[in-house]
Amino acid sequence: MNRPLIEQEIREKLHWKVVEEGQIACCFSVLFTDRMVWDERDTDPSIYLHRIVTNPAFRGRGYVRQILAWAEDFGRANGKRFIRLDTSRDNQRLNAYYQECGFVFCGFKQFPDDSDLSVPRHYLGSGLSLYEKAI
Repeated sequence: MNRPLIEQEIREKLHWKVVEEGQIACCFSVLFTDRMVWDERDTDPSIYLHRIVTNPAFRGRGYVRQILAWAEDFGRANGKRFIRLDTSRDNQRLNAYYQECGFVFCGFKQFPDDSDLSVPRHYLGSGLSLYEKAI
């Protein structure tokens, strides 16, 4: 976890949480630009979802689909054309799930230089699968 990044997102009101039964059930981050991952495609008007995490005690309650529905409404209301997200290339279950949710696979992104400290450590390794869904 990159604590300074999360703290910055909280200050900028980009980090969201879903609270149920007095507990954090799910959290995620929203960005409106993601050049590091999407390169020249970052110029498309998009909402980017990152680090969707569900508390294990609340799994199976459909939070990811609710977040995606919220992102679609929010993006549409703010003139965005796409919802975009990425996940580990190796996470077959999550890759399949995003496609079940209507996302289109857009390719892989690899960060080969692990000496670049601007690249989040969880982006290193096998790379990322990129997905988008038209709004």
